[in-house]
Amino acid sequence: MAGLSHDHHRLPKTRNRARTLGALAASGLPFVVYLYYLCPTIAGGDTTELINCAAVLGIPHAPGYPLFTMLGHAFTWIPLHSVAWRVNLSSAVFSALACLFVYLSLLRLTGRVWAALAGAWGLGSSRLFWHYAEVAEVFPLNSLFVTLITYCLIRFNHSAGEAVRLSGMSRQHPVSPRARRFFWLLCLLSGLALANHHTITLLLPASLLFLWFSAPGLFREGRTLAVGVSLVLVGLTPYIYCPMAARAEPVLNWGNPVTLDSFVRLILRMDFGTFRLAEVTASSSRLHQIPVFFGSLYDQFTPLGIGLGVLGLFAVKRYRLVQAYLWLVFLFSGIFFPVFANYPTQEPLRLGVLHRFYMMPSVIFSFWIGLGVHQLLSYIEGKGRLQVFCQATAVCLVAGLCTWEFTANLDETNFRDNYMAEDLAYNVLLCLPENALFFVQGDIVSMGVDYFQIVLGQRTDVVKLNQEELTFEWYYKQVKKRFPDIVLKGERYDGVNTLNLHFIGDNIDNKPICFRYFKEDSYKKAYRALKNGLVHIMVPKDRACSLQEIEKHTNRLWNNFKKRGWQRRYPQTSFEYVVKGYYAEPFVWLGYEFAEAGDIEKAVRYYRKALKQDQNQSAALKNLGILYFYKMNRPREAAAVLTRYLKLHPHDPDADGIRRMIRTSGNESARFPR
Repeated sequence: MAGLSHDHHRLPKTRNRARTLGALAASGLPFVVYLYYLCPTIAGGDTTELINCAAVLGIPHAPGYPLFTMLGHAFTWIPLHSVAWRVNLSSAVFSALACLFVYLSLLRLTGRVWAALAGAWGLGSSRLFWHYAEVAEVFPLNSLFVTLITYCLIRFNHSAGEAVRLSGMSRQHPVSPRARRFFWLLCLLSGLALANHHTITLLLPASLLFLWFSAPGLFREGRTLAVGVSLVLVGLTPYIYCPMAARAEPVLNWGNPVTLDSFVRLILRMDFGTFRLAEVTASSSRLHQIPVFFGSLYDQFTPLGIGLGVLGLFAVKRYRLVQAYLWLVFLFSGIFFPVFANYPTQEPLRLGVLHRFYMMPSVIFSFWIGLGVHQLLSYIEGKGRLQVFCQATAVCLVAGLCTWEFTANLDETNFRDNYMAEDLAYNVLLCLPENALFFVQGDIVSMGVDYFQIVLGQRTDVVKLNQEELTFEWYYKQVKKRFPDIVLKGERYDGVNTLNLHFIGDNIDNKPICFRYFKEDSYKKAYRALKNGLVHIMVPKDRACSLQEIEKHTNRLWNNFKKRGWQRRYPQTSFEYVVKGYYAEPFVWLGYEFAEAGDIEKAVRYYRKALKQDQNQSAALKNLGILYFYKMNRPREAAAVLTRYLKLHPHDPDADGIRRMIRTSGNESARFPR
């Protein structure tokens, strides 16, 4: 396998001004778009946690993301807008710089400004890349490192080949000083990238192959390799931040890595499983991950982008080594990694979580888009067409690609007025009584409350405890130390020896006890969970409660909720879609309670109100269908509602009985009444 074609090492003699303007446009135009649509506040996923930790120099979940946390903290110094907006801005900057290095790499490969712009802008306006350019995340920085490493490899190959041509020596000889410097820069960048995200290791096989075929003599230079290894270790030094930050006992301190054992557990993600994305895996075949990935790739780049990328795959003759590198990275990150991780894709939200890991192969695919444009222009030139015609073709291709991607992806990537996560946290806090002890389950609410308390300094009277993190001994100890007046027995929350029944009983005399969700239902032995808007307030089981008063209070809370962005339609893979569904919960609870009390009309009213907020709310669909069928003698409506429910939950334990109800109605295909 040969290196890059010698004819393409040296760029054509185009004007420096055109190349410079192209570089400014490659990064500047995407940055302006990202800035306009930038999320003004916190968002779903890990965004809120990363913002919170950057603001207070805490430690986010494993592996700690020290480099992003420190860089994000530097962005908080910008005296503009909110703290969340400033950290979100970091993703826009990293993404724009990634576009720049795609451009510089393709310019060096093809010598064509428009081909390089096609790759840069094709990536910049692709769905997932653009989406995460608008919110604080580690993946834009990871994408930047992918493009930087790829650019350094291309420059290394160029420098090594240039020295061979000028000296007449074999590639087996020692590399040139310039190539050696690019190799050392590559090592430093690799260490820094690993201090940001572990998936950068997926570049390792392709990078080693590229280095070997570019300059085999490099691997016989002991001193050069030793310096390279040292620079990798230097790049890893941001991990020192984790134990240093932990010793300061920040409010957010995942794993408390003050000892060697806890530090290793953190950076190896041992709480989640070192080689897993999460504690859950898909129940379907691993091979199912492959069509899911390619379907996402098609949605990201539109048919035109896919067509140009496929055309770029045939640019092998002149770029054999580059193509081998691109293919290996694409296969490892786009196929091998999803198949190996086998993350669940049946649930839309989990599929949305997996989408973030498709960004690396998307970056690689953008190189093929640029090479595809170059291939097409080379073919046109080979037919003797005028240069003006070639330039017009290039402009049309790039403009068409960007316009198509922009219009196709804007709805999902527009975060300009997205306050869903912030308003959810605000509304949850609105439902909590003063000095409440609040047990939360789920990252969206937990991290949102952290943002209000830690970053904004609001509702600090509330003690928020994360039930999932209470299962870790390190968090249990932190809570005991931070809140000495809260009674927590045992060493951790295990759901066997330590139950929520104990948490409630040991603290209810001193504080109002509230839950968002329950990990287990031991509380039912002595307490009752009354819905208070978006939370449950715990009361003794024998206490009399007025359902009418709860109804009035729920409606008052509902009228005071912030509802910015509710009018928008969000994809089911998004956290915003899930958040909108949360607001159906108070009405589902009221519907159930009124049905139990025998007030069927009110029960139906609240179930329908819940479905107006979330048309796929499972409990509302099932219970409403049962009421229609058994209590109101409305079989057509019952069949319609229950048919929809079975489409969502075909494996419900009561599925056979529900199907009999639908058959009895004689109208299985009835439409759901609006």
